[in-house]
Amino acid sequence: MRRSVSIWLIQLGQAYGPEFSVAWQLLYRGTGLLLFFSFWSLAAQANGLLGPAGVSPSSIPFGILQISLLSGALSGLLMFFGRWPFFSALVALILRLWMMSFASEWFLLEGDAWLTLFAMVAWLGSSPFCASLAAHDLTPRAVPALICLQVSVGVRLFLTGVARLTGAEQAWQDQTVLYYLFEQMPFPLQGSWYAHYLPEAFLQALVVGILFVELVGPFYVLLPRVFRNLCAGALLLYGLGFALVGQPGWQPHLLILLAGTLLDNRSWRRILPDAFRPPAVSRARIPPITWKGASQFLPFVILLLPWISGFPGCFPSWKNERDPVPRRRMELVFQLSADGQKWHEVLFKQKASNPWILHSLPGLHWSRLDLRLQKLAAQGVQDPLWQREPWVTRLGEGLLRQDPRILNLMERSEGLKQPPQMLRVLWVEYRFTDPVSKRDGGGWWLREPIGQAAPMMRAVVSVSSAQASSPDPVDRRALTGSSDP
Repeated sequence: MRRSVSIWLIQLGQAYGPEFSVAWQLLYRGTGLLLFFSFWSLAAQANGLLGPAGVSPSSIPFGILQISLLSGALSGLLMFFGRWPFFSALVALILRLWMMSFASEWFLLEGDAWLTLFAMVAWLGSSPFCASLAAHDLTPRAVPALICLQVSVGVRLFLTGVARLTGAEQAWQDQTVLYYLFEQMPFPLQGSWYAHYLPEAFLQALVVGILFVELVGPFYVLLPRVFRNLCAGALLLYGLGFALVGQPGWQPHLLILLAGTLLDNRSWRRILPDAFRPPAVSRARIPPITWKGASQFLPFVILLLPWISGFPGCFPSWKNERDPVPRRRMELVFQLSADGQKWHEVLFKQKASNPWILHSLPGLHWSRLDLRLQKLAAQGVQDPLWQREPWVTRLGEGLLRQDPRILNLMERSEGLKQPPQMLRVLWVEYRFTDPVSKRDGGGWWLREPIGQAAPMMRAVVSVSSAQASSPDPVDRRALTGSSDP
């Protein structure tokens, strides 16, 4: 029995493709580059989000926080250049897990969990005895790391597809969910608007394609080369499509990266130019997969199980896909005024704000404040905002003070010539403009005010505060007063 299983493992390894040096380099260096952008993006927002005067002050000294974020960005760069692979990946992983533990309310993207998984696999597959990645193209742990990553992501995609077909959202089952899903993207792009108005038959076919990738594609991962190449192409289109219609976070980028890891060196030799093609390896130099080699999978399986199952407090659960997709896009609109007569809207960087602006291409910087406000608005009209979300109160106070640390989180806008004295927050429904209105010079969005989300907030200037060096205080008594000016 043992001999037959060993022979089966050897045959599987030969059919799977034993040369994965390019795939491993792509995984490791690509993960390092994305970790660099992740830490750098958060460092640019940390003062306004987690600083002493931020919307959600951290108990950790801000200096230590900044040093940690810059160290994480440096570790990501070292991973990208292949220096000290084991140490660099370990530092980046520890710092990322630490950030997610005390600032979990700002890590709301599913891509955050995906990036942590990729960093974990990059660390587990690295050898602590190599000074550079070039010396470690094909270590005994590199191939198990790639296989476990592909299987774990495949299982997660499969569970997501099952949740969509068995959940409360009937539109996935009758292939109509894309009729309104593009309008509900957290950070919509111009591609979202164009995709929203594609023919209905094409949108229904896209739903079938998405479910096929999620339900059938994962089974291609452990099949021979031709099936994995097909799966790589499908994942590439899957990731590119979601990136171009406004899926925020690192998930689309990591899916594209995962597609590259499914190709072995034989496939890469057909794609890459001559100067970059990996050399062929003789079969005599390839160690067969044995029971000892198969045991290399054990630490990966143990550490990846929480990610697959969506362990509470660690990673988002795939069961969230059972929830229905909203039909109405609600947004929180902040407006400032110096006299209570003329109001100036606060513009945000990425979420739906200015009806005339939609970004054309996805980026590598994600506004955590925009995402949290959009998640809050997606819950719909509920109780007064100030009492339910204290961090929004601190955001309003910072806007009234015109605190540069808070304003750095916003889009730069002109119009407010005097210091603001009043702030109001409105519920506004957003809908895509129809093609005829857009062609005639209309914006990207149609907006309809629904009501006021919270009582008006007022700034109060006293003689003592005018003599003080601190910014003007905010009248918290106004938070429970009348909503009229």
